[in-house]
Amino acid sequence: MSIELTFLFDPGRRANFADGSLVDEWYEAYRDMFDKDDYRLARSQPGNHFFEWLAAVLLRESTGYYSLIEKYESTSHAAKIDTFRKAVDPAVFEFAMAHRAGLPDLFVYRPGTSDWFFCEVKGGPDRLSQGQLLAHGELERISKRPVRILWLRPL
Repeated sequence: MSIELTFLFDPGRRANFADGSLVDEWYEAYRDMFDKDDYRLARSQPGNHFFEWLAAVLLRESTGYYSLIEKYESTSHAAKIDTFRKAVDPAVFEFAMAHRAGLPDLFVYRPGTSDWFFCEVKGGPDRLSQGQLLAHGELERISKRPVRILWLRPL
């Protein structure tokens, strides 16, 4: 039942993310979407997080949706978990809290509405794992909403 989307990106942007310049730019431009912990993780792990950040920015620019990246299901991130809890049905929230492995990379939502979805981000040679497929299937069953798969391909 998942929905697949593909976006193309300039591979040079990945280098700009790794050197921190793009992290700084996006953090300033999207402070209402990326928090200080997102910024800290991206800056301290320059080889990681590019595809999740890129997907969140592309979804925001093309659709107006906001994204929670990283740890939206973690009790150590109070603001993210509060947004997540308020947006979804209790059964979806409980499933996510109990089955963190395999959850999609992004929780995507339109503030002030009940419009939301999960989005798995795949860039480069990355593929869906069996655990992700199982978790996504269960999320789709519980939420009655498709999990979107966003493929990021270099130009």
